[in-house]
Amino acid sequence: MTETDLRLWPTLARFDAVYHGHFKCARRRLIDYPNLWGYARDIMTWKGVAETFDEAVIRAAYYGEDRDLNPFGIVEMAPALDWTAPHDRGRLGPATVAARAGRQIEVNPTTLHAVEVSARTRCPNSKALLRTDTR
Repeated sequence: MTETDLRLWPTLARFDAVYHGHFKCARRRLIDYPNLWGYARDIMTWKGVAETFDEAVIRAAYYGEDRDLNPFGIVEMAPALDWTAPHDRGRLGPATVAARAGRQIEVNPTTLHAVEVSARTRCPNSKALLRTDTR
């Protein structure tokens, strides 16, 4: 998990709710891409992320205030999305967060605490060694 992942989150969260219907920017919805949909639901489980998401407010702002694309302020029906469905991302390995100087730390996404691992562990799919400071 990097800062880039967290910056992508608002786009993923708004995609089916607004971008797909209001802006007509894609033939498929986010939920039509199983890996991206699982990725978005995984980010939603991270501590503090779900509290930043209010689909009703997002939809009202885009549909109600964008009078150039929607002159009558008609709000399209919301798609049925289950953000709490299992994301199945555990199969990809433990959650890691990129830290300063290229370090990666395994974390528990629901608490944001470092996971206890040995001090010198090889990073999955990499030859680099992890430093797992729990400070």
